[in-house]
Order: sequence, then structure tokens, then C-alpha cells
Amino acid sequence: MKASRLLIAVLFLIAVTAATASAYEYSVTNIEDYTWLSDLTPYGTQIADKVKYWLGNAGWTLEFYHKDSEVKKEDFGTSDSSWEGLDEADFHWHTGHGLWNNYDLALYDYSPWKRC
Repeated sequence: MKASRLLIAVLFLIAVTAATASAYEYSVTNIEDYTWLSDLTPYGTQIADKVKYWLGNAGWTLEFYHKDSEVKKEDFGTSDSSWEGLDEADFHWHTGHGLWNNYDLALYDYSPWKRC
């Protein structure tokens, strides 16, 4: 009797955990080939693949994966368009350059003379 209650409790916990994990969505952006900044190839793809592997195996659903020129400002929720990338997922992972001095988004074609 105790063994069956324990088995039921374990199965319940597994079911709750699996149901919770499968309800999560994530997105990934990866910019590794830049026209002006130093490239991050192949590290961006390697990191993105790891993120997709770990979250996918945990039951998360990939909402979108954009790479290089596919990555747009809208992926980061920076405009009032109908597509707001970050609004579509519970977790977002970005690999790419960050610019802290002027807070620009360093998209693939970023240059200091071309503002986003």
C-alpha cells in the first residue's frame, strides 16, 4: 500500500513537472557575422545550439530562432508593431555584441555611423 502511494506521488510530480515545462516558450537570436564589428563565428551558433538543446530537452517550445540578418529590432520588443518578439516567449537568449556606451542595438549591419 505504501509503495503504491509513493508510486502515485512520484508519477504525479513527474506529470506536474512535465506539464509545467511544456507550457514554457523560448526564443533565440544569434548575430555572429557582422559587417563592421568583429565576427563571433562559430561561437554564436554553438551557444545557440546548446540553449536549444537544453531547453528543448526540458520540454520548452522554441517560439523563434533568428540569425544574423534575420534579427530585427522588433525581436527585442523595441517598436509598437504587431510583431513583438520578446512578447512571444517566456525566456529569450541573445548571442551577439552589446554596446553599453550609447545603448544601440548591434544588429549585423551595425556601424557607428548608422544608427538603428
